Amino acid sequence: MDFKEFKISSLSINNRTTVYLLTVLVTMIGVYSYLILPKESFPEVEIPIFNVVTIYAGASPADVENVITRPIEQELKGIDGIDQITSVSKQATSIITVEFLTSKDKLVAQQEVNDAVEAARSELPTQLTEEPQVNDFNLADQPILNINLSGNFDLVELKAFADEIQDEIESLTDVNEAEIIGALEREIQVNVDLTKMQASGIAFRDIREAVRNKNMTSICRSD
Repeated sequence: MDFKEFKISSLSINNRTTVYLLTVLVTMIGVYSYLILPKESFPEVEIPIFNVVTIYAGASPADVENVITRPIEQELKGIDGIDQITSVSKQATSIITVEFLTSKDKLVAQQEVNDAVEAARSELPTQLTEEPQVNDFNLADQPILNINLSGNFDLVELKAFADEIQDEIESLTDVNEAEIIGALEREIQVNVDLTKMQASGIAFRDIREAVRNKNMTSICRSD
């Protein structure tokens, strides 16, 4: 019977000590390479995504959608290489997110978004609080957790609950910031009658100081 010899196997068997050493050496090099390999929990990823933010104080979500978001979206849809367009129209604010295909050059994409927004300016209200701003979308600036708060409570109570949750979250280790979005900020308006102020000899600084000192709940004025 003829036996065929596989030379590599025979060589390994005859020099098994050397093979063992080489195996250990390769394993050690692999472990060392893994340990010194730079690693990031949140590596920076370059993705051509942009936000178009427009502020229109006093406008309702429906008005923001009709007079700001839609005209800008119409211009953006004419750009090549867009993967998807999403938008949020809320009280006084329009946020449009434009995401391009990864093959799209980021600088070219940003310039095209700027051009589209500029083309839509003629259709936007002339009394905008802030003109549309094109911002580079940075993944590092995005929240890692969203908490939605709702219930059968009035807005003041919901805001109070949100403030408590915000304080608890920000007290946690490694939490940089917790931001409340969509809640109404409570404010007190002081409406004055200029004629009665002049007749009573009261100046604006008197009212300002009264509110600042919090020690005056009303001002007696003669009619």
